[in-house]
Amino acid sequence: MTSKKMKLYEQRDFGEKINATFTFLRENAAPLGKSLLYIAGPAVLLVGIVSALSASDLFFNSGELSEQDILTSVGGSGIAGLLSLLSVPLVIGVVYSYFAIYFEQDAYQAIEVSDVWEKVKANYLGLLLSSIMTSVLVVIGFIFLIVPGFMLLAALSFIFILQVKERLDFGMAFSRCFKLVSDHYLSTLGLLLIMIVLQSIVTSVFNLPLIIFTGAGAFLSSSGEFNMESNSALVQALFVVFQVVSTLGAQFLYVITLVAVAFQYGNLVEKKEAAGLMNEIDRLGEEKHSDSGEEQY
Repeated sequence: MTSKKMKLYEQRDFGEKINATFTFLRENAAPLGKSLLYIAGPAVLLVGIVSALSASDLFFNSGELSEQDILTSVGGSGIAGLLSLLSVPLVIGVVYSYFAIYFEQDAYQAIEVSDVWEKVKANYLGLLLSSIMTSVLVVIGFIFLIVPGFMLLAALSFIFILQVKERLDFGMAFSRCFKLVSDHYLSTLGLLLIMIVLQSIVTSVFNLPLIIFTGAGAFLSSSGEFNMESNSALVQALFVVFQVVSTLGAQFLYVITLVAVAFQYGNLVEKKEAAGLMNEIDRLGEEKHSDSGEEQY
């Protein structure tokens, strides 16, 4: 960790925002990763286990599947989807709570998991509601017309950072999203899509063991060298482990896109409201007042 803190409210071009994202993640990898692991980790782990168990019957059953097997798998997938709906706001809450605490400090101080957890608890229900509502709105936008879907995707990407950093409720955050992104839809959408692609590339590393395992299993089974139905407990355990690793990677690496969106938020706030400049003026005023006070006897 460097002693020099980064600035949030600063105008940055496209490349500078990407550089700021990875610089922040590199410098805060240990404390942020610890918070993610301790706070969101158990929920994400549960999602991975349920996903693996629901898929294992289909993967390891080379014979004809019964209706009960199919229903069990579908039900398990549904439960995993519901758990994922609950775990993703936890990941968002951890990232933006850490982010808010970091930029509220005048100088860098160690950020403890307990500090992050307090903010997560205060914001979780609001983030859960926003996650559901924004997903529904974006899907509706894409169903009716592609352009509104992309516009909503760009604008509503700010709603989570606004709720945590500015402590806004859903309605106020929703309206402020469109105020911030006005005249900057393309730059915001471009950054968002690029970061999603980069996130997907990195996530593929965590998916690779599961892809190789399932591909090799399917190939050996079709060639008659491996019987799925008589597989050992070790093979099934490996399938669960690889599925869990894939799930952890997919949800935890969402941090890349979240941090990039946060720096775009800081960029737009500085462009439109000069928040960083005003903070510097306030700080200079406080320092001047403090210095003049020391000279009085």
